[in-house]
Amino acid sequence: MTSDDGILWNSQSVSAAPTAQLFGIATNGSRWVAVGVDSNDGTTPIIVSSDDGGLMWTARTANPATNAVLMGVAWSGSAFVAVGNDGSTGPIVMTSPDGGTWTARTSDPTTNVKWSSVSAVSGLAVAVGWNSSNVPKIMTSANDGASWTTRTSAPTTQRQLNGVVCTASLAVAVGLPTSGTTTPIQSSPTGTTWTAKTGDPSTGVDLYGIGHNGSLFIAVGTDHALQIDPKIMTSPDGNTWTARTPDPSSGGGGGINLLGVASSGGVAVAVGRDQGFNASFIMSSADGMTWTARSPDPSGGTLLFAVAGAL
Repeated sequence: MTSDDGILWNSQSVSAAPTAQLFGIATNGSRWVAVGVDSNDGTTPIIVSSDDGGLMWTARTANPATNAVLMGVAWSGSAFVAVGNDGSTGPIVMTSPDGGTWTARTSDPTTNVKWSSVSAVSGLAVAVGWNSSNVPKIMTSANDGASWTTRTSAPTTQRQLNGVVCTASLAVAVGLPTSGTTTPIQSSPTGTTWTAKTGDPSTGVDLYGIGHNGSLFIAVGTDHALQIDPKIMTSPDGNTWTARTPDPSSGGGGGINLLGVASSGGVAVAVGRDQGFNASFIMSSADGMTWTARSPDPSGGTLLFAVAGAL
């Protein structure tokens, strides 16, 4: 779906990949790239690109071209970086200077990792995920994703990392706790050393996405125990967090998992799905603090996993 203002949304046909499940999207300012997997087999990677603002899409050849589920993509400033897994715990990383031609890269670690998200700024790329023992994993790249270095996750009780966002001064990662006793947030000024942070609320929250609107970090998810109440929290510095109230209209106050958040032109947009996997939900905010439910197009039957804003 596309929107000029985050309020009115229009669905677009991805005829280049009609059976795709798309999990990540990014732009370099002129080209949009979305990544995912073919829903028919669950192992054929999907990459599509658009040069007209998301109206028409072109299929691209992934590398590797088989056994890859792509979960996230980012623009580093000079390259697109996509991450995922081979359908199990084999890590997948690939890069492209233009979103058209892709090159396979070597993950670090090279085995037993599911990469779930990647973010990049000023040449630094940060990828996050977890291994088969539900231990959070982080790696960074200083050369647009060509090579990677393993970093040590903060000593928290997280069982996996789902999202990461980088600004010029801080990287913040969010995920799932091992129990409802912590809120899984950690941050790093360089991507090298990570420190656990306390969210708001401090317990009982699963976080799936994080973004930045130019002044605030915005983390989204759902309650840990019931998996039905959407959660939004913001922070000016990645250290101190404040809980925000999602719009309860259109079912927006219950039965929803918020999975992604991004900003464009000062407007933040959070997207997700209902508990029954039957409908999508969109909320927008001009300041990151007050949120309003929006009507997706179509209003049902489409699940939204990620959102990105124009540079």
